[in-house]
Amino acid sequence: SNGFDANGTKPSFDNVKGNTQNFYVTFKHGTVPVTPDNPGTPGQEVPNPNDPNNPHTIPDNFIPQTLTKTVIRDVTYVYEDGSQAEAAVHQIFTFNGNGVVDLVTGQLVTLENGKITGAGKITWNADNHDFEATKAIDTTQYNIVKVSENNTSANVDMSNGVVASETITPNSQNSSVVITLAKKEAPTPDDITVVGKQVVHYVDEQGNKLRDDNTNDTFVFTKPGKTGQWNETSHKYANANAVVIDGYVSDQKTYEGKTATPEDANKEITIVYHKIGKIIPVDPSGTPIPDAPAPGYHNDPNDPSKVTPNEPTPNVPGWTTDVPKETSIPTQPTENESTPNVEKVSVTTHITTLPQAVTTNSVYPKRSAVRNKKNIPASKKVALPQTGKKNNFNLTLAGTALLGLASVFSLVGLGDKRKKNK
Repeated sequence: SNGFDANGTKPSFDNVKGNTQNFYVTFKHGTVPVTPDNPGTPGQEVPNPNDPNNPHTIPDNFIPQTLTKTVIRDVTYVYEDGSQAEAAVHQIFTFNGNGVVDLVTGQLVTLENGKITGAGKITWNADNHDFEATKAIDTTQYNIVKVSENNTSANVDMSNGVVASETITPNSQNSSVVITLAKKEAPTPDDITVVGKQVVHYVDEQGNKLRDDNTNDTFVFTKPGKTGQWNETSHKYANANAVVIDGYVSDQKTYEGKTATPEDANKEITIVYHKIGKIIPVDPSGTPIPDAPAPGYHNDPNDPSKVTPNEPTPNVPGWTTDVPKETSIPTQPTENESTPNVEKVSVTTHITTLPQAVTTNSVYPKRSAVRNKKNIPASKKVALPQTGKKNNFNLTLAGTALLGLASVFSLVGLGDKRKKNK
């Protein structure tokens, strides 16, 4: 540098003969910046600001620097067969570096206020960068069964597939995370057990309970969780037999069992009973005899829907009846039986069941009985009426015939008496 002494002061040339003056020429290394756009290469000419016509040259020993570093983290989600399960996450960041090259040494140097102050290095636009954590994926139908990581130690949440945030630097390498999902096995449902039963109720016509309920059959429906199939889709319960309840008869002896399903396992059978009737003695006009015994019919011990046949007629003091000692029971004990009186000496038994009592008509006082010459009651047998109008009509005809016979016998007896009186 012309005109500078050792102290950096510019001396003046005195042009005095014999006077010695010292002039110092100082050489300063030239430098050139390197950037991602101009990274520099050995032998490359660079502008010389002091002498534009004589550019500088980057030394051959210069080692080009990587001034751009792009770091990538890829997160992918695949099924076990390798097919894509979820959209991949691609994270990327680029570091840009700058430096200064000594055009004499070809090395990176530190430059402060235009002066080289020491060895240099690449200065980056950022010292580090954080990749954000990934979002959770839908794992309601899938399980994470495997995680493969490359150049990363980021934690992966196995419940939702979240990859944790991660800090990178210009020296970091590209990384990848592969998360493998497998379809969840459907949970095995619990075993299901349904216990069904058939309950029998015993009530009268008003619904009043006559005896304790009876569970006459049960069945257990089962459905294992693994198979999901019921052991039976339906089950028919056993038939229910009516029981004998004193003083009542049922509509039928046996009631068909009902069919149950797992959804409707409990069934009920209600057996309705009807009160049985009584034998009520009546006088020839059909009026019940006061204080006369009125025995009820008896249950058939072998059939709850019937009563015992051929019940004896009641004994009424001071009265006699022409009805045979054993009387019959109508075929339908729950229906009323009514037979009109045919004559005073005859006896007809009305059997009345629920809801009215059975009636025995035409019981006649002993002193009033009409007798023939042999002192035998005029009528020995009178048929018991049956249900229905036709039977009543026939009995009416029979009564009329008997009335006629009784008149004849009365006339004969009267004639004999007159002869004796003569």
